[in-house]
Order: sequence, then structure tokens, then C-alpha cells
Amino acid sequence: HNNMYNWTLPFAKDLPCIANDNCNCALRIRYNISTADLGPNGNRPDSGFIDWNMNGAASPITQDPTLDASGANMTLAVDTSQFGRTFQDRSYMFHIRPRPTGVTSANRIFNLNVRGKRGNIVQTYPATEYDFAPDVFEGRVGDYI
Repeated sequence: HNNMYNWTLPFAKDLPCIANDNCNCALRIRYNISTADLGPNGNRPDSGFIDWNMNGAASPITQDPTLDASGANMTLAVDTSQFGRTFQDRSYMFHIRPRPTGVTSANRIFNLNVRGKRGNIVQTYPATEYDFAPDVFEGRVGDYI
């Protein structure tokens, strides 16, 4: 199974904006991916950064290098202690609506999505093939999708 989070949204009785059908919600997900060469203590200032100094003159990149660009010196803002990390930020805005008439609080509502691209693995690479999320869904009679 893919990583997932089961999120129970509030009911109209919990937030007046839902009952009034004007409830907007912002979801922001931030994460970072670090390379495995950060050492046993990570790459923290208190444990000593792993940066271009570890490789000395053999390093293909240095901290804030200065380059000649058509006769002008240009300094690149390169923090080599963060060079092996990728930071991602995903933000989403959505509207929380009241339950439809006849759908009680005892009824479960599920959000079934699709992800990926249409085509086979070769055609969609490096993305994923078209698939449902969650890939395994177990519903009951009376549930809404």
C-alpha cells in the first residue's frame, strides 16, 4: 500500500461555515528528501556539516563559487551543506460542503481518486501508470464514494 493518511473532515455541526456552504480549507504538505551520505548524525551544525570541505580539491562543487560570465564575476548562491537535499512543498485549496440531504452522520463518505498517467509503464516513465488511490478499497453497503 502507498503511504496515506485517513483524515476525518469536520461535520456541519462542528463548523458554521460548512452549514453555510462557504467553508474553504488550505492543506499544505512540506517534506524534504536527503541523500544517504549525510553520516550517522545527519547534516546538522552541531555535529559538523558534510560539505565540499570533506572532499577538498576533488569536489566538483564549492561553497558560493565565483564564475567569469562574459567578463563579469558572478557568485552562485550554493550552500554545499544542503546540496544533497530536495525540498518539496505542495499546497491545495478545497471546499468543504455539507452532507447531501438524506446522508446521515452514520453514513461513511470516501474520496476515491485516480493518479498517474494513461499508458503502460514505458510510456508513462518516470511517472506512474494510471491507478486508483487507495489501490485497495473496502466499502460497505450504505457507504458513499
